[in-house]
Amino acid sequence: MIDPKVKNAVNAAFKYVQTVNPANAEPVKGQILTVFESELTFLQKVNGMDEVFNSNPKLEHLREIFFDLPV
Repeated sequence: MIDPKVKNAVNAAFKYVQTVNPANAEPVKGQILTVFESELTFLQKVNGMDEVFNSNPKLEHLREIFFDLPV
């Protein structure tokens, strides 16, 4: 289960993303939430987040912010 504060942070970040890059905002948001909601180990979640951001270089500026959120 994802912490409600983390989910709120992801939603807030993607309100911004939708204004600057609306084409893939929802799918990427879904991928990030899937990683956070998973039962994977910490390092597996880190690898999952890396995959999401490596596949979406336009969102690189959000990488550190999302990695600082508790998993």
